[in-house]
Amino acid sequence: MACDESFRRKITQQEGLLFDRKAYVELWDDRHKASFIKDIIALANTSRFTGKESELILGVADDGTICGIDKMISHDKRGLEGVKRTIKDLISNHIQPELRAVNLEGIDCDGHTILSIKIPPLPTETPFKVKRSLDRIQTDQSWIRTGESNSELTPQMERFYPPYTKCPYIFPEQWQDYFDDVKKRFSHSNDIGGYQELLSSNGKEIAEEIRKFLEGDRKLLILTGEAAIGKTTILERFAFNRAELLEGDIHNRENSSEMYYPFGFIPIFVSLREIHLHEVGQMETLLVNRLCEGMKFKDGRPEELNRLFENPKYKFVVLLDGFDEILNENAKRQFVRVLEEVMGKYPDLKFILATRPPSPSFTDEHRNKVLAVKIQPFNAEQIRKYIEFHCDRETLEKVEAVIYSDRELTQICSIPFYLEIALPEIIGEFPAKEEDGEQEDEQIQIIKTVDHNESQRGGDLPIEPAPADELILDQPIEKISEAPALDEPIIQTPDIRIGAMLDRIYCKAWRREREKSNYEPDATRSFWSQTEKLAISVDLGQLISQRKVEGIMEENARKFCLSLSVLIEMEDMRRIRFFTCLTQVVFAANYLKELIQESQAMFENQIQGLSPHFREKLTPILRDISP
Repeated sequence: MACDESFRRKITQQEGLLFDRKAYVELWDDRHKASFIKDIIALANTSRFTGKESELILGVADDGTICGIDKMISHDKRGLEGVKRTIKDLISNHIQPELRAVNLEGIDCDGHTILSIKIPPLPTETPFKVKRSLDRIQTDQSWIRTGESNSELTPQMERFYPPYTKCPYIFPEQWQDYFDDVKKRFSHSNDIGGYQELLSSNGKEIAEEIRKFLEGDRKLLILTGEAAIGKTTILERFAFNRAELLEGDIHNRENSSEMYYPFGFIPIFVSLREIHLHEVGQMETLLVNRLCEGMKFKDGRPEELNRLFENPKYKFVVLLDGFDEILNENAKRQFVRVLEEVMGKYPDLKFILATRPPSPSFTDEHRNKVLAVKIQPFNAEQIRKYIEFHCDRETLEKVEAVIYSDRELTQICSIPFYLEIALPEIIGEFPAKEEDGEQEDEQIQIIKTVDHNESQRGGDLPIEPAPADELILDQPIEKISEAPALDEPIIQTPDIRIGAMLDRIYCKAWRREREKSNYEPDATRSFWSQTEKLAISVDLGQLISQRKVEGIMEENARKFCLSLSVLIEMEDMRRIRFFTCLTQVVFAANYLKELIQESQAMFENQIQGLSPHFREKLTPILRDISP
């Protein structure tokens, strides 16, 4: 092999994980032979762990001066071949398991002979160790390179350095790919204009609550908050910011030759929507899959990447989004059981779980590992700051006048998702609905199926008779002793009709959730129609039994409404209510708007069946949305 400029640069480069050099080795001296064996073992184990070839150059001094191995050659009567034979015998006699395929090659460089010793990556079951004691090295001792020097590989540490085919060392470039992928996936959440940090019930920013959790001893942080309050956005922004910070650390690290481990918590984002896990292995596979979505492996995915979670040099935080969206209650219980087992198996793993109330329950053994934090809706200051970011002072006053014109409208706009949708509607960035009653393209087209033999609309999904306490429309509506009231009347401003505005807001929310959930348009139109029927079928503000809901709504329709905070599930999981009375009124008004076009008599019959309180709140909204 010729000593060209490329080879010259290589042999004089800085020593590192996979490259070492020595001026020469006194193969006739036991102390020097022992040191040489130690270096070969360290390089062999580093190749075994990283999956890359390593190399030891003899004949180049520490400062990069090419001096050759002439002294070694002259000491052996067989010359260069004798030196090679002696080195191979040392490796064979003093290293176990067998270190095969080591390549030794002499190179002439500037009149000196240099010896290159290349060690291939061999995925042996056990690390390479001393086979036979020699001078200061003892049988079964082992080493690995962590940078420019060797570190002893003790029996306790061996499990953290498996062969590359099972769980390899992750190079900085691979982490760079992973962090880039995380940033690309969640850049939309990081780019939200005027984003306001949500607060906990303690008045602290959720980001601060997360920071304290990561610094503490608890293993699981549960973030609870109503649907559409921004739980997913919190997790996505956290993942983005962690990835950005860790990516910067890769660029700024001082010694690129050392073995690199990210200095802080590595985020793994997992959506739990409709997931069903039965055992720990499935959770491990799920986490590994998420890592591999952004991390590239040249020779295919290693077999046991879950062993990364055992290595104390790594810190992972798993972001579990949407516990409430798991398939069913049985699947939720199984998930909690699996999560408890995973926390027991990997004590260094941390988890942040986001869910609508109620929080999942854990066994006594794990309850002290759990920290629960409740996310609060926007307060007045946060609402104002968000609006200020998007409009001028004059418009700010107009927007606030509308938002605070009604207590329940304020409650709706305290949910970040709805404030974002409502703002352009209020400031007139989007055109209002056509007065001829046609829906805009992005709004919901209601399914119109009527059986004129029925006394109410919706022949495609008839409402079965039920006990009187469920208040079916075919029966007289009983008076509620404490009817919920809106504290302040709805103020119709000269610029905007609140009923029409809320109608558009919910239509847009429907479309967004449809796109997020990948439902077909026909399905979500049906969900809207079923929500209308539920809204008109119970008195204003009434708690609705699950039996009643199941008689009107499909399971997917119920979940869809819960995910939008149109419906709220009570803590006992037995009853549901509309988010606000105003929410219920908007959907009930849509039902009646369609009904009046079909039959005046059916409309009047339906109106008469409503309580006076319901009729009072519904009339102005119906007027707003009607052509």
